Amino acid sequence: RMGTAWSSKSIEPSDDIRREKLQHLAKCIWAFPRSLARHMESPFISEADYVADLLEKLDPDQAEGLIASAHRPNRALFDLSNAVNDLPMHALRRNEIDKSIVVLGDQLGGSERLFSS
Repeated sequence: RMGTAWSSKSIEPSDDIRREKLQHLAKCIWAFPRSLARHMESPFISEADYVADLLEKLDPDQAEGLIASAHRPNRALFDLSNAVNDLPMHALRRNEIDKSIVVLGDQLGGSERLFSS
């Protein structure tokens, strides 16, 4: 929501470039909960479905990076942070979005502690 609302035409006048950056952001947003769900599942199920989903919905480089990652939810947060950094918006607004990503990382840690105890 914030990425769409704060994407600035004065910083990036091209509608096509702004749309492309927002679509990339949307894919990164989708990849985080999908990667977190896969991370919390049994290692004996769903790997093929996860890989197929990533290859279908993400750009090949991003999908391969997530698939090869040792900790996929953290890699998804890394991709999300980079997508936010790439948005054409004022740095103070970008910082507000980054605060939300930090909260996601905190929640990730809490989920891991709950499911591993």
